[in-house]
Amino acid sequence: MSIVVTETVGSKKISRGDDGSRSASRSFLVYDDEGLALTTGDVINAYGLPYIGQVYPDSGGLYANSYNLSLSDSRVDTWVVDWSYGTVQISEDDDEIDPADDTAAETSLNITVGLTVIDIFKTGSGVLFLPSDPAHISDPTLFGVIQGTLTDAGYPISFALPTADIKITKTYTGIFHGGGVLAITGTRNATNFLGFPLGSVLFTGVGYTAKGGYTYDLTFTLHFDSWYHLRQVPDRAADGKPNYNVTAGTMDVFWRQPFAGTADFTFLPIQ
Repeated sequence: MSIVVTETVGSKKISRGDDGSRSASRSFLVYDDEGLALTTGDVINAYGLPYIGQVYPDSGGLYANSYNLSLSDSRVDTWVVDWSYGTVQISEDDDEIDPADDTAAETSLNITVGLTVIDIFKTGSGVLFLPSDPAHISDPTLFGVIQGTLTDAGYPISFALPTADIKITKTYTGIFHGGGVLAITGTRNATNFLGFPLGSVLFTGVGYTAKGGYTYDLTFTLHFDSWYHLRQVPDRAADGKPNYNVTAGTMDVFWRQPFAGTADFTFLPIQ
């Protein structure tokens, strides 16, 4: 895969407002030369696009300060990236999550503990029932068959699993960039986080709320699962039904991990 960045001919524009302020804009097309679909993270980090604080090529005193991404209406799997320039120069933090200045920022933490009802095929406890080491949590195929008691002749029953929703909100000043967030959304904590065990907290995303000027709130959302987000899946017969052995009263049940990736959550304002 090779990402191509092309500036749209004639897209460069410079304007001056009634108050004397100057602004400018540029537009780019971003696509893969093999026709593959790109993620927004691929687009944001594509080489050849402007970066926050970069000087406008045809006029000093104008700096790149924001952009807008949209899919092209006329070309398949092609993104249109519109960059805006202003007279205020803003620096960009390397990790693309923290803003340029977070001095005297307000931070709040909200944790809601509850239950999530899921289907299970086996009950049990201990290390033979639920894996606890990082390797088996991320790749439960290494764990093998779940050792436990079948619930109901191959039929699932409902189980109330202890979970928690976590929200961390902080006020920032600067420009927010979503590329870094996209790369870690859907990953679990690689180290202990807020007292929750390794691998049990899933980063689900971030919300952005503008407060005026370059000030905004970011709300980071996470979800704790006491079973490390593992879910039970029965062995299935050729017809797709659970492969329950009526004579022996047995059925193999395995763990599956839909969120195999892990990440360091040190970018979050509260640890």
